[in-house]
Amino acid sequence: MDDPSDDISTGGEPQVPERPDVTPSEPNVPEERTSPRLRAALVAQAREPTVAKPPSRFRDIKPDQLVNTSTMHSSNNWVWALLSSRLFRHVDFSDRHKETIKDSDRDGTLVFAMNHHSLLDYLYFNYAYKRHKLPLVFFGTRISLTLFAPFYRMVGHLFRSLLGRGRSRLNGTEMLTYGLERDKPALVFMKRKAFWPWATAKSSDGLLNTLISIQKERIHACAGQDAQTPRPIIIIPQLLIWNIEPARYRRSGLKKLVFGNPEAPGRLRKFINFILNRKRAFVMLGKPINLLEFTESMPAGTRNDVLSRKLRFGIMQALRLEERVIKGPTLKGSKRIREEILRTREMQAEIARIAQDGGKGKAHVERQISRYLS
Repeated sequence: MDDPSDDISTGGEPQVPERPDVTPSEPNVPEERTSPRLRAALVAQAREPTVAKPPSRFRDIKPDQLVNTSTMHSSNNWVWALLSSRLFRHVDFSDRHKETIKDSDRDGTLVFAMNHHSLLDYLYFNYAYKRHKLPLVFFGTRISLTLFAPFYRMVGHLFRSLLGRGRSRLNGTEMLTYGLERDKPALVFMKRKAFWPWATAKSSDGLLNTLISIQKERIHACAGQDAQTPRPIIIIPQLLIWNIEPARYRRSGLKKLVFGNPEAPGRLRKFINFILNRKRAFVMLGKPINLLEFTESMPAGTRNDVLSRKLRFGIMQALRLEERVIKGPTLKGSKRIREEILRTREMQAEIARIAQDGGKGKAHVERQISRYLS
């Protein structure tokens, strides 16, 4: 057996062997034959807790037997590969964000969280993750990338559909569970809009409930096992900023009806923003949320629906904070400011006093003050 000190004496980097089968308190390492650096590495390795594997459901379903159109592609058809490079290459993705994603992927199971459902944003992140060698998302909520897959996959998918070849189909919650229990990344949109721009956005509380349930299962699987720690689910709030114009208070109108709310843009507004601002766009990440720490910080017995609402608030707050840092506070028009001033309790009391002293109607005084404010 070679002496470990030989590597050290020649100036080489000490090689840390695999974890020895010993107790954490007393690693079986001859002290006189190792350097302090090598011994410290071995002790740290021996004391490292074993990460518990999550419980596994859908064991009879192999990944290649699963119909999952939302998985990000490691390769695309040549048309989209050429087009996406020209469309997305100018979007800034800082090295700091890359390291945050890599660290979170090493420490836990990744779940990205974005504000509003967007196929365009999802396509960009597929391009960016592949380009920067980051983990690709296994499941994205209500997303299909079939048209962007290599042509042979598109043809295979078409033939399987025409011939009725049976493959396993899971709904959104089941697909999210399938991926997370196999430590595969996911992307959850916090709000999903219908086709029409004026439609009310729907929340994703059901999927957040699933995240909490899986994290609790991991905690229960490690209960009473001091040598094991549950693998956390780490949620990264993520933004793709297309423009940095401050948000404005706007009332409903024809423009909003056709293009959608600027904060939750419709497909047409999203496309226009992309065409105009794609060379100035950039990615922002919020502070990662460790779901293991989040769950254990809550009182024992808290229901999952309550936890999911608190988690939703935390994610949305992180997204709003990052957006506000970039765009600043929401701007108010002069008309809205005048209306807010007139509605204050002090102003209403003064209007009533002036009306009474002058023998005029309250509405008349209010209109006069509004003209002064203008």
